[in-house]
Amino acid sequence: MRINEAAGKLAAMFAAVMVAACQSTTPTIPPLPPQQVESGSTITLLAPLTFPTGRSELLFQGQRQVSAASLSKSLPYCKLVPLVGAPHSLTPGPMKVGQVSYDERESGDTSAMYSVTRIGLMPAPNQPGYTLSCGWPEASSSSSFLTTEQIYSAIGGQFTMQLKR
Repeated sequence: MRINEAAGKLAAMFAAVMVAACQSTTPTIPPLPPQQVESGSTITLLAPLTFPTGRSELLFQGQRQVSAASLSKSLPYCKLVPLVGAPHSLTPGPMKVGQVSYDERESGDTSAMYSVTRIGLMPAPNQPGYTLSCGWPEASSSSSFLTTEQIYSAIGGQFTMQLKR
């Protein structure tokens, strides 16, 4: 009887140790800072894009192109805007990242954005380019500038990113 009691106690202790080990949390690595998208990086368009007549911006969220009406209020998104004189159709290929800037709030024709990372894109030297602005659809006390992973989560289906670092 004593052997069974000892084995039972040992089994109970082993089970308690296993449960405690499973409940420990794995440390999380903080996300990369938004400054990882920097001048000299490359963003490559994977498929042709055309701005609809009368529209001056294209919106991307969840790795696909979306309309302003279908934007999720809880996910980051990006908008692509042509600079004056830039074509309203883009062919697949690389675009060099020019200047990168940050802004707390930006308004557009059909969308507003908060904690904005603004990325200048140049498809060819000495030609007008585009601005890719990425941020949050609503202001929040927990909102911060997007990480490279969050930017990619918005544009990944249409673009790839080759960062300078």
